[in-house]
Amino acid sequence: MILEYFVSLPMPMRDWGRYITNFGVVVLAFALGVGAIVTLTTHYRRIQRRTAGEWQYSIVLIATFVLFLTIGLALTTKHPGWDWLYQSVMLPLYATTYSMWVFYMASGAYRSFRARSLEAAVLLTSGCIVMLGNVPIGEMMWDMFPLMRDWIMAVPNMGANRGIIMGAALGAIILGLRVLIGRETGYLGSRE
Repeated sequence: MILEYFVSLPMPMRDWGRYITNFGVVVLAFALGVGAIVTLTTHYRRIQRRTAGEWQYSIVLIATFVLFLTIGLALTTKHPGWDWLYQSVMLPLYATTYSMWVFYMASGAYRSFRARSLEAAVLLTSGCIVMLGNVPIGEMMWDMFPLMRDWIMAVPNMGANRGIIMGAALGAIILGLRVLIGRETGYLGSRE
């Protein structure tokens, strides 16, 4: 499947790659279904046990899940009601989550952006350029900040991003093979 992007492959190999891709889509759909079932049963048990400080949130999660599922199946995701629900529920939740993360990011940025070496100084400078290129006040200060941000994100960052994605993909493949051959049993929980 990866070679198809670099070289022209014979038709049987391309068909086999498409078959594997379609198989992956089906497996992903089943995995999403299993994830939904596990999430619902876990939170249903919390509600039954009245786990201190958690069961009320489990009610909210299950109610939201049922609401989104019902509206998504009844009206489809192209209906304006679905769009309104998404805009009114999910986007504020994302904004809340990101606003809580800002404290962790600020703490991490403070620790990592101390310029003790040349590499740290380059990281600090590029980080400041990217941040100033993302906010309107940066463009008001100097109109080149957005262009410099775009170059940093497209050239040096893309190389690092590709390396991370390749490493994660290889790790997922190896973990999948270990599960298939029975060498990885951590997903079964602790055995006593």
